[in-house]
Amino acid sequence: DWLSRCSPQRHPRMAAARDHRPGDNWRDRSPEQAFAAMAGRYGETIEFLVEDLLARPTDRIVLVDYFGVLPRDLAPLLSWPAQAAFLAPTPGFRRTVLSRRYADPDRARANWGDLDPATVLAARLERDALWDAEMTAQAEALGLPLLIIDGTRPADDLVIDLAERFGLRRSDRR
Repeated sequence: DWLSRCSPQRHPRMAAARDHRPGDNWRDRSPEQAFAAMAGRYGETIEFLVEDLLARPTDRIVLVDYFGVLPRDLAPLLSWPAQAAFLAPTPGFRRTVLSRRYADPDRARANWGDLDPATVLAARLERDALWDAEMTAQAEALGLPLLIIDGTRPADDLVIDLAERFGLRRSDRR
């Protein structure tokens, strides 16, 4: 419900997306323009993420997996750097995952409207590469943990790695 909670004054990019139809983010935009329009680049999403987390019960650990918050916006909220880890997919892994996700014509149409799925996928991959480069540079500059995800490790191994990084005991993992 972030779109309904945003205001044009505080969240201009997010508010502009309220009226978007499927595909509008890609229609007549280069990957660079789509990257420039991302609300997360300007810290417009962090307050909603924090509000949502604060509204959750505090009796359990919450792991947030979200493509839309940059390290510079999260870092001031951390008590110590090991409270966060940023996952950076390799270009090949991202291409594989998104190609599978949008191989379903209905899903592609729901996201990209009447635009050519192959063209939008290529633009999306270019835009995401710009995001990944920005996120990686910020994480490294801030000394925040960065995990490169290439798809060769089983997901369960990644879960164990993250649990260890966050100092969770096996009994903490639910």
